[in-house]
Amino acid sequence: MKKALIGILIVVVCIMGFDAYKNIETRNSFDLKQLAADGERFFWTDNSEHNRYDIKFDSLNGDDIKEVISKKDAYNMKIDSNITSGDFNLKIYNDNKVLFKRSGSVSKTITINKNDSKNIKIEIDGKKAKGNIKINLS
Repeated sequence: MKKALIGILIVVVCIMGFDAYKNIETRNSFDLKQLAADGERFFWTDNSEHNRYDIKFDSLNGDDIKEVISKKDAYNMKIDSNITSGDFNLKIYNDNKVLFKRSGSVSKTITINKNDSKNIKIEIDGKKAKGNIKINLS
């Protein structure tokens, strides 16, 4: 009985270790670089880092542009935004084309393929916009 419990414990620890490694590897595959931030931003909280674009705001009158730096050729972007008031626009693009463009609240996962994955930019702009946006890269 003791050996079985020890065996189960070892398996659980190995699974947890692999899952932690996978999360670290995903996080380390991305970086976000601030390119521009213009306009008025009140009660602005930017918790973006590595594979997570995460911004909350009480009033956005202007824009914010970040570049995605990825070690991956292709990846997914899980977009969740909740805009409670004002006008809000999200645009994801590269040097050649707009890959995704939407106004207001969004809940969608998009795939960035190998041909489009270079020089990806995330641009948000708002006019008296209040809300939050999260984009998880994987």
